[in-house]
Amino acid sequence: MEIQIDMNYLKYFCMILSIFFVSTIEAKSTYAFPLNILKNDQGRWRVLHIELDETSGPISPEFTYSHKIYIQAVRDGFFIFRSSSERNKLIPPKRRRINQNVYIEILSKLLRNDIHLLENEVLPETQILGVSYNSITYKMGTESKKFYYLLDELDRSENKQKKNIVRILKEIQP
Repeated sequence: MEIQIDMNYLKYFCMILSIFFVSTIEAKSTYAFPLNILKNDQGRWRVLHIELDETSGPISPEFTYSHKIYIQAVRDGFFIFRSSSERNKLIPPKRRRINQNVYIEILSKLLRNDIHLLENEVLPETQILGVSYNSITYKMGTESKKFYYLLDELDRSENKQKKNIVRILKEIQP
């Protein structure tokens, strides 16, 4: 079977094919998704604050601890913060300015774990006595979400995403 293409149709075919290729090219962001959500339409960094707040709850003083860790982008730059206490001993809080590359590295890990897609949660109306409800707060621009976790529930398979986010935030050192 022999196929013949009329030269008149060939130029139309080439023109349609080139239009197709040009129309499928996407405008590329400076950073690949999901990092492109970190900047607004003018290319400026969005205000962002992600915070972990974890405590041991009401237990014997020798086993108590608390951690507050955050990463933020504000008008003055990018910062990480860590405040901890263990056995009623306060570890001096540290806040440090970080550069754009460190900020992007941390945020890319968090966004790959879909921190921005987690549902906003509300604490249960009837809380368990003696149990500490730990939280992650995510604020970007006007969007604000908060989700909760119990330490003993982080190892459940349905909480793998939360466990990864908690691990990433706990690894942040100012």
